Amino acid sequence: MKHHGKLGQVGCKSFSLPVAISRVYLGVHWPTDVLANWTAEVSWAALDEAAWAGRDGK
Repeated sequence: MKHHGKLGQVGCKSFSLPVAISRVYLGVHWPTDVLANWTAEVSWAALDEAAWAGRDGK
């Protein structure tokens, strides 16, 4: 599996923001649902970063 690094994380986060805002705006999710999703996203990114931190890139 190839790790895409910071560029991939920035891409995913910049995509999730307008989607989350539109879902709240359209009334399909409560703001707390979006905040919970962002919390899960940050936790997953932290776990991903910790998992890849020890690799040498080979």
